[in-house]
Amino acid sequence: MFKTILVPVRGDDGDKPSLGTALAVASLFGGHIEVAHMQSRPRMLATAIGANPAQIISGLPAASALREYDEDSFRRARQQYEKFCSAAKIRQTGTPHTRKAVSAAWVDQDGDTVEQVVRLGRRCDVVVLHAGLPGNGGFAPEEAGEIILSRGGPVILAPSRPPAKIARKIAIAWKDTPEISATLSAAMPLLYQAAKIFVVSVSEQDAPADPSVDDIVQRLRWHDLDAAADRIKTRGSSPAVSLIKHVEKLGADLLVMGAYGRNRMHEFVFGSFTNQVLLGASVPVFLSH
Repeated sequence: MFKTILVPVRGDDGDKPSLGTALAVASLFGGHIEVAHMQSRPRMLATAIGANPAQIISGLPAASALREYDEDSFRRARQQYEKFCSAAKIRQTGTPHTRKAVSAAWVDQDGDTVEQVVRLGRRCDVVVLHAGLPGNGGFAPEEAGEIILSRGGPVILAPSRPPAKIARKIAIAWKDTPEISATLSAAMPLLYQAAKIFVVSVSEQDAPADPSVDDIVQRLRWHDLDAAADRIKTRGSSPAVSLIKHVEKLGADLLVMGAYGRNRMHEFVFGSFTNQVLLGASVPVFLSH
């Protein structure tokens, strides 16, 4: 079960999709949502300056602007959190309880945002965040990618419109790789909630069908899950676009796929397929690496 869910917030337009998607997940399990805001910019700048940073930073116009930005971000994020809890009638508590209702707690952290999300995320069952292009709120694709590749556990990318419910009909983007195999195991609590599961294999028009799809369907059926193979061809579109359109056609409310990329010790990139899906999907995307 996903009982503890981390939602990093920034006081921007990405908070609402993240919180709404986390609520959909938490409602399945009576989960606890930790809403974390990272106050980092002025403090990190002070650390970089060196000796006696508290005195030096107060005289810097740039630091003053950063401090003001951070404070505004905190206020907006906190207001969004309070509004979210009130609208959904969520009990605020940081103490484990036996009730099956959703609960939430506010967490305020200092430090580099991505590093703190990774650190806090390792203490939770799943992380939910929104990723988008600049100006759309949430995390930039490279930040989201770094979190996914560094966290060591599942991350759910929230779409712009959060779902009211989740995991009733699930699509699995299958590719015979270690990443999706690990992701499939991590997603089992959600797969057990599904009424229907489609194992989708995307291939070029003239490429042979992937025989491993049938093996995965068989594996899921051993779990008494209603799974079916679903092979599609690109037909002139990119594999990512073909997958997104097909997921929408199926009426799936969750896409499960592997995260492919390199870590921050190298030039960080997401594969073009993964990146296109993350930015184009209209449903939550469950990833692990």
